[in-house]
Amino acid sequence: MSRPNPVTVHLPQPCHESWSQMNPVAATERHCVACQDVVVDFTQMSDAEVVTFLARRPEVTCGRFTETQLDRPLRGLPEPAPRWRTWLATTAVLLGL
Repeated sequence: MSRPNPVTVHLPQPCHESWSQMNPVAATERHCVACQDVVVDFTQMSDAEVVTFLARRPEVTCGRFTETQLDRPLRGLPEPAPRWRTWLATTAVLLGL
């Protein structure tokens, strides 16, 4: 299993519309009248949550980010350990008993 490419968020032309003036759609989403699109608030999400959200909803094109979330690779969830390691550890414990 190969690791997915890291996600980096880069905003060459940030939106200048006010978040507070946008119409609420959901807890973390608002509708921007200027661009007629839904804007997702990523500011309270961890790197892993942002990566997971974008993987599940690739159609999202507008987002609100903090400065620290931009222009750097976002760390997703760690890759799970291979199953053979789990089986090896379980076997070792059982043989030790």
